[in-house]
Amino acid sequence: MIRFRAGATLFALILVVLSMAGIASGQAVTGTILGRVTDATGAVVPGATLQIQNSETGYSQTAQADSEGRYLVRNLPPGSYDVTVTQAGFQTQVRRGLVLSVGSEITVNVELAVGSTQERVEVTAVAAAIETTNATISGLVSQEQMRDLPLNGRSLDQLALLNPGVFVSRYTQNVSTLGRGMRISVNGGRQDANVYLIDGTVVNDHAANGPNSAGGNALGVEGILEYRVLTHNFSAEYGRNSGAVVSMVTRAGTNQFHGSAYEFLRNNVFDARNFFNTGDLPAFRRNQYGGAVGGPVKKDQIFFFVNYEGLRKNQGQTFIATVPDLNARQGLVPNAQGQLVKVTTNPASLPYQHVPIAERPHLRRWYRAGNREYKRAHE
Repeated sequence: MIRFRAGATLFALILVVLSMAGIASGQAVTGTILGRVTDATGAVVPGATLQIQNSETGYSQTAQADSEGRYLVRNLPPGSYDVTVTQAGFQTQVRRGLVLSVGSEITVNVELAVGSTQERVEVTAVAAAIETTNATISGLVSQEQMRDLPLNGRSLDQLALLNPGVFVSRYTQNVSTLGRGMRISVNGGRQDANVYLIDGTVVNDHAANGPNSAGGNALGVEGILEYRVLTHNFSAEYGRNSGAVVSMVTRAGTNQFHGSAYEFLRNNVFDARNFFNTGDLPAFRRNQYGGAVGGPVKKDQIFFFVNYEGLRKNQGQTFIATVPDLNARQGLVPNAQGQLVKVTTNPASLPYQHVPIAERPHLRRWYRAGNREYKRAHE
């Protein structure tokens, strides 16, 4: 009986893991191609065979139109696709250059002409400006935007602000207890109400904000293919949080070798002088560097992709401290007209009001020791 229970528990755990994997695969990390197959008169062509193939990796799926000529192919990785439609008694038609982004749905309606299947009609697809198959309000941050737009610190989450209704919350502290990354408010929602996904896996930090490094940057611009910000009216499959969904998908290798190497530099040589810096500019050195490479291990079957990004930063800061001058130590402070007036001071401060610090040995020793500790901590 004990063995049976243990086996049943293990079987249940396996089922749970498999079901979670199935759910994760559909959470806006893939795309969908759908449409209808008709003839020249507009009549449906049931039973037509469709092959959907990724032109970059060779990955393909086959579908068949139903009795109403409709087809639907889900769980397609983002990329460029060709759709080939064949049916006996009709010419073969090929639609090329269909760019499928993360979480998108592309409608490809095909009109077949009467003829032999050996005859081929190739059409270069043009992407629709508006997605008409669902009512979800979302915005795509494309790979061209991620790599071409200037990013101070190369923090990829900054590009989420390109979408309407997305704002950065500037009234929270950037500390370890609350997270060090950028916090966004979507359509007036709470900054900790959003969910962040990478390939369908939740990557929120301990404070329910987005994933960020200790430097306050969401690194990995070269490792992320693109991401979509779903702001309103998305389906219940996401759940978990009441705010927006930021769904990212990682890059992968293709049949062609590709890669990049980069170095981004900032230092105080290029900086303007701060108003409060009366002497030398504080030291500032920031280097972001790395590289990425991907390609085939076995064409059309196995691929690899590797990315590394490093961040080194050394920055000095200027702090302004307000301390009482000699007049203030004697109880003389300026009024609204700029005239010095006498105010009541605590009697305990009298021994320190008139004697300079150099003439108070115990305070002089404390001051020097404090300076040594400060210098040691900032070397």
